[in-house]
Amino acid sequence: MKLDVSPCDSDRCILQREERVTISIKFRALTNVDAGGHKVERGERILVLLPQNGLCIHVTPSCPIKKGAEYIYSYTGRVPGTAEIGPVNIRWELLYTDGRMFLCVEFPVEIAQTAKGNTALFFSLI
Repeated sequence: MKLDVSPCDSDRCILQREERVTISIKFRALTNVDAGGHKVERGERILVLLPQNGLCIHVTPSCPIKKGAEYIYSYTGRVPGTAEIGPVNIRWELLYTDGRMFLCVEFPVEIAQTAKGNTALFFSLI
């Protein structure tokens, strides 16, 4: 499995509030998956809602997800303008149609002030 956060190109990524960000997860399916959706949680299990348009439109090659094949999940959105300053952990889950998780990626995030006084997110990719 591989995680990429774009526009970042290093282990520590600084993102401005309201900046457009793409999360990509490359994975090999360990079983056939009846793909349902995705969700993101941050901090103390605070759910960040994503559009309810299904997982399959974000997966290449498209669904169905077959055992042994490689896929790339990609989602583009904006850093929330209301993000609070301080450390949080992001948990990104890909779900079966019944809501159970089949893939999970967690990565730490720190929201901090930039030199210009703007708030930024620091992603440490592991």
